[in-house]
Amino acid sequence: MVTMSEPRAPEREASNGAVTVVVVDDEPDVRFLVRRLLDRRDGWELVGEAADGAEAADVVEELQPDVVLLDLMMHTPGEEALPHILKVAPKTMVVVFSAAPSTDADRRRLLDLGAFAYHQKSEASDLLKLLAADLALFRRVLAGEDVVPTWMNNGHLAS
Repeated sequence: MVTMSEPRAPEREASNGAVTVVVVDDEPDVRFLVRRLLDRRDGWELVGEAADGAEAADVVEELQPDVVLLDLMMHTPGEEALPHILKVAPKTMVVVFSAAPSTDADRRRLLDLGAFAYHQKSEASDLLKLLAADLALFRRVLAGEDVVPTWMNNGHLAS
C-alpha cells in the first residue's frame, strides 16, 4: 500500500481482481477503520492512503484506483482536491466520506464538482454495501449508459 510517507510504488492494480480503494482522510483512525473494513471483505483492497487533499491527487494519479474515499474537512479540503483527482484519474469513482453535516445544496455542489456519491462517516457499518451499489452505477456510466444521477435522501446517486 502506498502512503505519502513511504517510498512510492509503481502504478498497480489489485492482483486478485479486487476493487481498489484509496482513502484520503487526515484522521489515522478513519484510515485504519476503512483498512479493517476492506481487509475483512473479499473483493476489496486498500491500495493507498493520503492524509491531506494536497497529497491525494499524487497518490490517486499513481495508483489509478477504482474508488477514492475523500474526506472534506482536512488541512487542504477534499473539495479543493476533488477537481485535481478527477483530472488525473477520470475513471475513478470519488465518494465523499465525511462527518460534516450536509444539506442538499452541499451535496449538489459536490456532485457538480464531480463527486459521484456522498456518505456520512456514521454509515461506516454499511460502507461496503453502499460503495458496491455506487460502483455498479458508476460502471454503467463509464460504459456509456445514459444515467442521470440524482441525490437520494441517503446520499448516493441513482438513475
